[in-house]
Amino acid sequence: MGQIRCLICLGEYPEAVTWGDRALERFPGSADLLACKGMALVLLGDGDQGREYLDGAVQLRAPSTWVWLARGESLLVMRQSLENARRCFLKATELAPQDWHLQLRIGMAYNRAHMFSRAREPLLTAVQGSGDNPLALFHLGVAVEGLGQVTPRPDGMSGRWRRHTIFRKPRRRWPGLAARVRSRSSGGA
Repeated sequence: MGQIRCLICLGEYPEAVTWGDRALERFPGSADLLACKGMALVLLGDGDQGREYLDGAVQLRAPSTWVWLARGESLLVMRQSLENARRCFLKATELAPQDWHLQLRIGMAYNRAHMFSRAREPLLTAVQGSGDNPLALFHLGVAVEGLGQVTPRPDGMSGRWRRHTIFRKPRRRWPGLAARVRSRSSGGA
């Protein structure tokens, strides 16, 4: 299932459907695999068939957080009821209330649907829970930019952005190294 979810994240939807079919041959009763294939089909533009797979996944016993997340995101992609999508995200959150990865995925789903104001809260939760995960920071930045805010300042987060290593200017560890490399490549030394 992890490979299929990665293919979906990479935008390789036809490949995700192919691998979903192969996995469902071996594990036909897997709600998570049904949700993966349904999500890939929805993202390919086949909303009706994708919804059937997602509904089938929900109807199996005890749907997982992934099933509810995929169903909610697919409702946003298909421009269906926002209230139903919110309910799906709420059900997923009830199953894993402390999981910042889930909050990140919910925020990413809202960002994909250009619902930046709805994306902000789950992404803030993800950033606070993740210890400054770069992917969470990136998607929070997408939401903040989508809202037209120049500087993100939610709850003192702006300082965190400046302190994070991916935003720092690189320090020179070996002073003079660049000059030595240049002199060797130009024939001196």
